[in-house]
Amino acid sequence: MHLLIPNPILAIVEDDDDLRDNLLDLLQLHGYQAWGVSCAEMLFRELAVRKADMILLDLGLPGENGMSVLKHLQQTRQYLFLIITASLDNTHKEFALANGASAYLVKPIHFDKLLTSINDVWMNQCKGELPAAVWRLDTVGLCLIAPNSNQMSLTTHEFSLLLGLMSQSGQPLHKEELMQLLWYQNQPWRDYHAIEVMLSRLRTKALKQLQQALPVQTVHAVGLIFTATAIVK
Repeated sequence: MHLLIPNPILAIVEDDDDLRDNLLDLLQLHGYQAWGVSCAEMLFRELAVRKADMILLDLGLPGENGMSVLKHLQQTRQYLFLIITASLDNTHKEFALANGASAYLVKPIHFDKLLTSINDVWMNQCKGELPAAVWRLDTVGLCLIAPNSNQMSLTTHEFSLLLGLMSQSGQPLHKEELMQLLWYQNQPWRDYHAIEVMLSRLRTKALKQLQQALPVQTVHAVGLIFTATAIVK
């Protein structure tokens, strides 16, 4: 079973038009669906007709402030909240975190930190909804994460092999497909034995570094199959 976790749909509640527009542009460039409003009233109106998984919420809003919005909406248990605010007041931070906020970022917002916070909050949410024995392939860090949370760095070829297998976990990949995955110098690998040797080394490496057996099995006369639940992210 392959689980591809989609990005959350984001709603930004920020009365600074320039900041809101900049955040929307940057988030959309990074593959997020996002929409924005400038006040609580507009947020409530839009939530009636638009989807949001996570709300990026400024506390210092005109009219009904962000703390009131947070206290009201968290009772629905429908949304995740990430606070973006200029307030350095610890009582505001304590209130936000006690009332359902998952993260609290102080302006000026560093976009890399915002992306990391969004991803961390979303992944923590999704983990609670996933089966326990999940293998994860980190496409950014090029590493394999076992269900016991141990991690193993991968070579380029190891990553390419696991990317193909884990993207179609539960379904066998034929030998020809596997050789195509390991494209080298504009020519596919012609010798399947080289893949078998690499897989043997990868299995040994997994046992040592992950302390778990790699769930890849040989399908006679066909190829290979990744037999466990997998997430590619």
